[in-house]
Amino acid sequence: LLRISANNRISVAQFALGGYSCYNHPSKPFLGDPAMMMLFPDQQFGQSATVNTVSQTSWWWWNNWWWNQNKPEHYINVMTASSDTASFQINNKKLPASAWKSKANFSNFHFAQISVDSGSHYLKSSKGFLAYVYGYGVYEGYAFAAAANFKPIQNNFVIIDAQCKKDT
Repeated sequence: LLRISANNRISVAQFALGGYSCYNHPSKPFLGDPAMMMLFPDQQFGQSATVNTVSQTSWWWWNNWWWNQNKPEHYINVMTASSDTASFQINNKKLPASAWKSKANFSNFHFAQISVDSGSHYLKSSKGFLAYVYGYGVYEGYAFAAAANFKPIQNNFVIIDAQCKKDT
């Protein structure tokens, strides 16, 4: 984990390399595709989200052996305050305490990486959390942020004459 901080406004994105000719995964060289997701500041915790993972079925591939060796992988990474891990639920079930990890440079937060099946998943916590959903398949990859609020953190700017000059 990496902690990013700034004294001015910034935007942070995370990139995943694709598997085709990148060979990022030692045992599955064709796993994934390039993906990018925007990351949110820890002040933007949301309380709930319904997320969908990409569905990829074996009819995409003519060789079942190939499919069975390279099944899609789907994950949800969750961050919440250390004191709030017990309130987080996925599909109306709490995560076991052993699923939560911490890092020294994030002393007030805990993290979980949840492996999920294809389909829809409901995340909720009365205390709030950030979630990032991503997955890989053969020559396929995706990533997106979920469960973030868009409340103003530092609203000290003024927009003047927002119309485009050459708008038709």
